Amino acid sequence: MSSWSKQSNLCYRALLVCGGDFCRLEYSTNQRKPRTATVTSIWLTDHDEPSFHQSAITVVAQPDPWSLQKPSSGSLLCIEKSNLHIAELDTFATPRALPRRFFIGGTPSRIIYSSCVKRLVVGFSKTILRSARRANGHERTRKRRLLYPRLAFIDPCAAPTTEDRVVEPWDMDGEERASERISEIRSHCIGKSGERILGLLDWYLREDGTLNHLLVVNTWRGRESEGKPTGKPTGQILLYHLSPDSDGQVTPVLKTVIKRDDPVHAVAAFGASSLVYCTGLQLVLQPLSVPEKRWQQATAYPLPCQGRSISVHEPFVYITTTKDSLLVFRVDGNNIAPQLSDEVARNGLHHLLLPEHSLLMISDEADVVTGLWQPPGTRLNNSTATLFEAKLPVSIIRFQRGSVKPSWRQGPSADPTAILGCSTNGSFYQFDIIDETKWRLLRFIQNMAERNADICPFTYLDRRKRHIEPSTKRRHYMHVDGDILVRLLQRGQPDSETLVQAMLDKDPDPAQRLYDFDTAASRRERFTELVKAALGGYNGDPVEVTVDYLRVVLQPVL
Repeated sequence: MSSWSKQSNLCYRALLVCGGDFCRLEYSTNQRKPRTATVTSIWLTDHDEPSFHQSAITVVAQPDPWSLQKPSSGSLLCIEKSNLHIAELDTFATPRALPRRFFIGGTPSRIIYSSCVKRLVVGFSKTILRSARRANGHERTRKRRLLYPRLAFIDPCAAPTTEDRVVEPWDMDGEERASERISEIRSHCIGKSGERILGLLDWYLREDGTLNHLLVVNTWRGRESEGKPTGKPTGQILLYHLSPDSDGQVTPVLKTVIKRDDPVHAVAAFGASSLVYCTGLQLVLQPLSVPEKRWQQATAYPLPCQGRSISVHEPFVYITTTKDSLLVFRVDGNNIAPQLSDEVARNGLHHLLLPEHSLLMISDEADVVTGLWQPPGTRLNNSTATLFEAKLPVSIIRFQRGSVKPSWRQGPSADPTAILGCSTNGSFYQFDIIDETKWRLLRFIQNMAERNADICPFTYLDRRKRHIEPSTKRRHYMHVDGDILVRLLQRGQPDSETLVQAMLDKDPDPAQRLYDFDTAASRRERFTELVKAALGGYNGDPVEVTVDYLRVVLQPVL
């Protein structure tokens, strides 16, 4: 613990260094009852070095401990390894995610984390300017831009290794421009021009109790390569062995290539030593004989449309398709048989498996995230049941699940992992799966908030929103909009309980009468019943207990 500072409004703050965490603890005593302290992570940033990496802070001190009282920032002295940093702490800034930016010299398309080499593997396309050819003093060809696929290996826990190169200007208007020297992360070219990386896979092959690691890269080869037409697009699967150099850098060594007549859009590992992938309108199971080090006979199954993403939970293979939503296949040996499919044809984008809930989450081009229930056996109609639908402002193009929450943000859930979605506009969405009792409580609060002019000023007069009792008649009712609940906490600051009390006790105008729970007494009674069912035994006022629960469940993971 570094130091305390006390403000006139009885708000205490302290800077904490615990292991590799550097954070701020804030505790206020001006509430009606004791509150849980708020912990916020602190990260050092450098505007001149966007890729700056903060290692573990060992010592922190303040030249003026009382500077945290000031509206402006306070100075901090931090020791990190052998470095002394003089930083400025913006005490009243809103907590937010702080990105690290790496200049790779191209356009990234795929990224994974390889646990084998402990590196971020980035697949990207890099533009190379080819000079014009001359013959007998005459120009034969013009300058051309060529796109090459490349791989970069970035250590997320260290400063990136860069290399300098000279960039020739792209002459668009005939004017002379000088070359410039830039610094970018070291990368490796893995293909010819016109080839794009569509996927990366960290593949572990099991043989006699030992694990062998390979990096799998699936690509799309365009209609032109090296400036020459090649006909229809093709694809291939490249398998690399990752070899660390003496200086700690990783070099990919090509082991084998699987060439296909169509682009390979998605690939996943199956079993001990097999790959399943989508190419063209086919699902292909490709076994590998590890002792003989050769590919065995592949098994193909026709698909009604192109597959976009693929995942495996043995013995099932899940494929998101462009027109038929989600398809589920069962693989037994070399046999592939259809098992389940979505009951609605959607233009699918991506999916995520939640085996512990027997649930599948799928996103589509209509900006909807759908939850599908996978039954334990085969159903007569061979379709999955739709449990919920979440209508979002944008489409989710990738789901990812991982343990990214700090220890103080684990919350009441026993599952420390978080579900994140990357959208088409670059924003991140956080998803949580809750049980029915908590859904009814949160949905009841949301329904009341949607009729409040301070929280939803543009839609509170909607005549279709007169019921506040949670309903299961439509699938999109099963979605709780966390943004509305966050606005409820923000509009009610510093005492959000008052706003919730007003929604419960204030009768609506005659023109906005509710169809259910139209009186304050009935709303209060129903609210208390939902709190008891969702939160169990509690002490104190149900409104205060509910607001405290909202503050925990709505905490961002980043």
